[in-house]
Amino acid sequence: MYKFYFYKIILFVFISINSGNSKENIQNDPIAEIKVNPEQTSNTIPENFMGISIDYESIPYFTGNAETGINQIFVRLLSNMGIYGNGAGVLRISKGADISWWNPSGLKKPKGIYYDITYDWITAMTEIARQSGVKFILGTNFSMHDVKLSKDWMFASGKLFPKNSIIAYEVGESPDLYSKNYYTLQNNNIISLKSNDWNFEKYNIEYSNFLIALKNLIQTKSEIAAPGFSEEEWLNNLKEFIQKNKESIQIISQKYYYFNKPFNIKELLSETKIRFEIEKISEFVKFAKESNLKYRLTEFNLSEKEYSKLNNSFYTSLWMTDILFEFFNAGISGINIHNKKFDRINLFNFFWKDNKTVANINPAQYGLVLFSEATQNRAKLIKSEIETKINLKCWSTIDSLGYIRIVIINKDEISGGFVNLKVSGLQLPGELTRLNTDLYNDSIGVRLSGKTYDATNDGILTGTYNYESITPFNETYIFEIPKLSALMLTIKPE
Repeated sequence: MYKFYFYKIILFVFISINSGNSKENIQNDPIAEIKVNPEQTSNTIPENFMGISIDYESIPYFTGNAETGINQIFVRLLSNMGIYGNGAGVLRISKGADISWWNPSGLKKPKGIYYDITYDWITAMTEIARQSGVKFILGTNFSMHDVKLSKDWMFASGKLFPKNSIIAYEVGESPDLYSKNYYTLQNNNIISLKSNDWNFEKYNIEYSNFLIALKNLIQTKSEIAAPGFSEEEWLNNLKEFIQKNKESIQIISQKYYYFNKPFNIKELLSETKIRFEIEKISEFVKFAKESNLKYRLTEFNLSEKEYSKLNNSFYTSLWMTDILFEFFNAGISGINIHNKKFDRINLFNFFWKDNKTVANINPAQYGLVLFSEATQNRAKLIKSEIETKINLKCWSTIDSLGYIRIVIINKDEISGGFVNLKVSGLQLPGELTRLNTDLYNDSIGVRLSGKTYDATNDGILTGTYNYESITPFNETYIFEIPKLSALMLTIKPE
């Protein structure tokens, strides 16, 4: 029991306000009844769970260069992922690995290679690593079937990157797309990496032989991640891939985008859609765990293309918080949210103004922060029960310091009002903070606990911290909350 602790419960709630309700009638007619039992726990947040992904070509855009200097805002945003007691943030650089090579001497590119990784590239990247403490997953070239390309890059990066900063090498990236005109370069040339008869059977044989040859050439303490599939047809072969290669790899990687077509608000906030997607991924995670392998979404985002202006709307902050919890609950070992050179889908974009770097932080980044705060200090999930007729979710955690955090997500566009939240065994006052905006379709105007990233010059939330005190009645917290917004109710151990 928890009678010896004074708890701080962090409660995230996305719901709408019904101004006609009152505390007198809400106890009989709430929009949701929620029960949380702190004694029933499950998954613990994995170490180094949170991360981002950037392709090789786009790295200089994020890191800065000799003219602009190291991008200190990027350094801070990477550092922020490591402040929650769950290990460092993870930067995965793999997209484009199959058209890249380590070329410090400026040699002529062989056929099939389009991008040089140079000393300038690696100097900026290692300085970013030194300042931020970020860890890495680095992609190696597999598509050309030249083991020396992977060996050279693994050897160079292992020597030049900070010690123990590379947690894994991802051998190949999206091999299921090699024959589908997958890579589009800056000069608008579209290339196919394999012929039309490329299939899973050929890949599985080629990959196994490639890994054996690679391990004969170089030894590494870093883990090996593969296969990086994204196509459902190939994902359905994961069990066969795992059975053949489980002794040679440690991480099963997947590339996953939530939408591959234009979408609207209803689809973005749909619970039916999220349930369908998570159930598919959970099946693959189960395959990996049965062989004692980790499962990581090494390239993930709402969409791979700018299908909609909704890509950087406030709605994405609600979606991001919810889906990260879904991944945590499904047993996934980590997530890398993909970013590329100035794009609407990014968590953040940078540009050069008045001789300094300026950042635009998109709303999805607030969702990442919300999730990270709710799962800090190696938090475990707590069982929650909810009764509601609206699009409302509930997530609960307890961390290693005794903090209990309950996340309730209401993505309903219309309904809202009062919520009755009962936490078994707790009858202590708490602190309520909010995530809100008046500009649902915009990328600015978001406030988290009264703070914002708008016009940030250092990657830190700025503004005055705002909170409201709340006292439970008969172990029940009652509060009124607006639609498409968030609450954080905090009760901590004394």
